[in-house]
Amino acid sequence: AERRDDRARLGAVGEDHWERFEGNVDDHLRVGVQIQARYCRLFAPFYAADLLVASPLGLRLIVKAAGDKGREYDFLSSVEVLCVDQLDALLMQNADHLAAVAA
Repeated sequence: AERRDDRARLGAVGEDHWERFEGNVDDHLRVGVQIQARYCRLFAPFYAADLLVASPLGLRLIVKAAGDKGREYDFLSSVEVLCVDQLDALLMQNADHLAAVAA
């Protein structure tokens, strides 16, 4: 019932808006996945992970700026493939986070 009321109030935004912004929209996402022969370990440390699932802001908070304490960026040296999903939505946010991490 609550979603129906929201749809009536915000009827002009379209279906893609609902698909993109419903549920957990945390922009600090960062998860390491370690893949073994018999299991998959979620929330693995980044240095031991085979797959990183992260938002640009989540990575930027780890990488930080030059000279900051606790700066970590060595794990990015082994990245072989970078996949950016929904780049149009990312460009509406702060695209500098992606540029800083990918540079």
